[in-house]
Amino acid sequence: MIINYFNIKPLNFTESELDEFSRYIGLPLYNEDKEAILKYNSFRKALAIINKHSFYALNYFPDNPESK
Repeated sequence: MIINYFNIKPLNFTESELDEFSRYIGLPLYNEDKEAILKYNSFRKALAIINKHSFYALNYFPDNPESK
C-alpha cells in the first residue's frame, strides 16, 4: 500500500485539547510549546501521519490471530 504523504492534511485541534493531551502523556506543555504546535503545520501533520499508519496497521492484523 502506498500512502501519499503530501495529501495528508494536518490535524486541527485547540489549546484545550493540547492541555488534555499533555495530561494524558504526563508531560507539561509550556505556553511556547503550545503556540508553536498551534502555529506550525509540521507537528500536526506528523501526528496525522502517525494516526494514519496506526489505522492501517490495525487492518493487517486479525482480532484473534490464534483462531485460523
